[in-house]
Amino acid sequence: MKTSIKLLFACLLIIGFRAHAQKDLFYKGSQINYYKADSEFVAIMQRPVTNREYIIYLMWLRNTFGPNYPEIVWHSFPGLNKNSLQGVLSKEGFRAMDDINTIISCCEPSVRDYMFNPRYLDYPVVGVSWQNANRYGAWLADRYNENRMIKTKFLSYVPVRTELDYFRTDAYVAGKWQGQVRKRLATGDKSNPERDFEWTDNIFIPAFRLPTKKETTITGKSAGDYFTAYPFTKTNFLYYWYKEHFVAENDTLMELRVSTDYEFSEKIICKKKVQIQISGELNLNINTQDDPADLLKIYGQNQQDKIEMVDYKADFWNADSYLSYLIISTDSTNKPIFVTGYKDLAPANYKEFKVFRLACSATQKQLGIKPGKKTK
Repeated sequence: MKTSIKLLFACLLIIGFRAHAQKDLFYKGSQINYYKADSEFVAIMQRPVTNREYIIYLMWLRNTFGPNYPEIVWHSFPGLNKNSLQGVLSKEGFRAMDDINTIISCCEPSVRDYMFNPRYLDYPVVGVSWQNANRYGAWLADRYNENRMIKTKFLSYVPVRTELDYFRTDAYVAGKWQGQVRKRLATGDKSNPERDFEWTDNIFIPAFRLPTKKETTITGKSAGDYFTAYPFTKTNFLYYWYKEHFVAENDTLMELRVSTDYEFSEKIICKKKVQIQISGELNLNINTQDDPADLLKIYGQNQQDKIEMVDYKADFWNADSYLSYLIISTDSTNKPIFVTGYKDLAPANYKEFKVFRLACSATQKQLGIKPGKKTK
């Protein structure tokens, strides 16, 4: 009887995960287009990523990698002149890295005047490279999956992470993640009473990515339609990390906490009003060919190779970046598909500001879509 109750409880937990997936995906109240593609469903955001959301990402990177791998942080800032930054650091010492205004001063003017302008925090982020946008999407999926683990008390929220123990979906499903879980899933099997979630439980979603050229046409919007404010609320699953880094803000001042392990903040002041001309939208295809039917073909054209689970496990410790491998979808046998990390193939053009939004290829269960739901 006890075994049956444990199994029932485990099933209810998994069902609960799925029930909240569609509601929580991207943000509450978001309009999401779904369409059927072979054995998968695809969810596509109808709004762009905002400055505030991208700043949360930058601050998370800074808190996690800044102490030991500052280059990861620098590379994620749009339009950063590394030579200028290195010059400042050589004069003022490495501690200048603790001042975010130093980094901003070495970026393109649009970064201070628009991206880090408190007046435009909830407007679309622009000037981000193709690689940065895709890496943000992979990071966002990790935070989404981590958030679901926290909400169901399988994982404790720990604001201060290091490069060794931050939550990575690919590492977790392969049994390579080094972080600590709060509890595990009951199995009802006395010989093996608990286990971690597996990919086949359909709990986790694959990495978010840029939409393909074909997918960007589904919503029927042009890039110019996106230039408006998209308010950030407590229902956004990034709210955990927002609270850790945003201390205060008004129309001209933004105060950010440098690191979540000590109470030191820095102020960014900007009183300018700017006019940003959005010229287009980033998409996953970086070549001029028509959109292929197979998503894996697009990744292949982007010089990203498919890798099997056994090879991923063998090569995990040789990973040369924090996003060396991505889970992009689920194949017909319900196994994750790993691909190698994004290469810097398409740098940002700072004369043409492009917005970006995100898509996700997954199974119907992973996305929380009820059977028979109307899709486009």
